[in-house]
Amino acid sequence: MSACSTQDEPGDDNNDSTTKKEPTLLQVEAEISRNFGYSNNERAIWVLYYVSVSYNGAQTNDAVVTVNGINVPRIDGFTDGWYELSGFNSETPTYIPTNTYTVSVTFGGITYTETLQAPGGFTANADYSQVQWEKTGSSGLLSVAPLFGETTYCVPKTTPSILTSPQTIPSTAFPTSGTYVITLIQQNITEKTFGALSGYNCYLKVQDAISWRITK
Repeated sequence: MSACSTQDEPGDDNNDSTTKKEPTLLQVEAEISRNFGYSNNERAIWVLYYVSVSYNGAQTNDAVVTVNGINVPRIDGFTDGWYELSGFNSETPTYIPTNTYTVSVTFGGITYTETLQAPGGFTANADYSQVQWEKTGSSGLLSVAPLFGETTYCVPKTTPSILTSPQTIPSTAFPTSGTYVITLIQQNITEKTFGALSGYNCYLKVQDAISWRITK
């Protein structure tokens, strides 16, 4: 959510409201995301299930992580506490707008779960003067910029804010001839919570993003 302005990172204080000792020590950062973009100027798509687990301030490899019942492995030889399922793994993750995604983390014999619905599902009309999506999230972003230049159009002006579908892109977003990048993001997120857990680094984010390169 940084194309137009900076969005706060999930959690900005330490909430110890839970009465159990262990949940305050265990922290879970989780993300389900899809991104349509470009790699070496070729259209590409990335889907990622990513979870970071820490206990008592240190990253831990002792958790079992699943997304909708699919195991999310720890990446051996990589950063401790990092669990990832992506297109590079043997089982390719999926992202389907309007579907719900449940992330489960089992640690110390206790399972913590959080569920969110996937927003997004973007389309555009033939001349990209209007863009729309299937499901609106709790926050969104639409920006236009030259391929190598500063942003020429951005809504909403302040993030995080809800961005509803459809959106019309004015002609003033394309002040000169050239190649432009239209970027759309929709996300749902929990903050300072993951099931029974709470704290600075507890959240689940489900996000869909797309970039189009167009010539004007």
